[in-house]
Amino acid sequence: MTETTTVTKNDGFTASFGIGLILLAAWFMALNEFDRIFNLYFLIVPFIFFPGLAFVLWVLGSLLSSIWYRLWKRAASAIVAPVIAYALIQLVLHLGFTPGWIRFEVGKRHYLAEVERLPRNGEPRFKIFNWGGTGGAGVVNVFFNLIFDESDEIALPPEKRSDQWSRRMRSYCPGTQMCSILQPDPPSHIVDIQKVDGHFYLVTEYYQLIKE
Repeated sequence: MTETTTVTKNDGFTASFGIGLILLAAWFMALNEFDRIFNLYFLIVPFIFFPGLAFVLWVLGSLLSSIWYRLWKRAASAIVAPVIAYALIQLVLHLGFTPGWIRFEVGKRHYLAEVERLPRNGEPRFKIFNWGGTGGAGVVNVFFNLIFDESDEIALPPEKRSDQWSRRMRSYCPGTQMCSILQPDPPSHIVDIQKVDGHFYLVTEYYQLIKE
């Protein structure tokens, strides 16, 4: 009777599993940014696999241990807390607080300074910032560019962009990523354009080998 009472007193809800998932997600997002910058390819795998495996084993072990000792509140926490944490993570991303947004905010002063150095010749200013890429042989290759387009026409569908804008963009080709950005070839080459802030856009290119 005394042992049962002691076990019951040690039982309780805990947010540790949810916090653990949030920290793991933050770690994965940081790794993703490092991969963009340094193109780590397969070198990134162990840094993803082992922390992920450790988290799964921790939650599973705690769940089974809690069930064995009839710590029902702690067992419920092992199931519910990660679900709640996952929902919160998705909400934050949906609101726009993505790794790309964080990276932009960290370097925003630098990007604005670079834009201010551009000549003012009566035309909308335009500048490309290389944000790196990920991938390698046999996998999807992804390239990231932060683009400042004062006209905002880059966000428009190709058929709605003005002829003047298209002519100006052709001056960046060859020599920049605009060559491929202006000529997507789905499904093997997909271009995704998302507004980051003001006239800044994150342009992501996906290259994948399509087996016929």
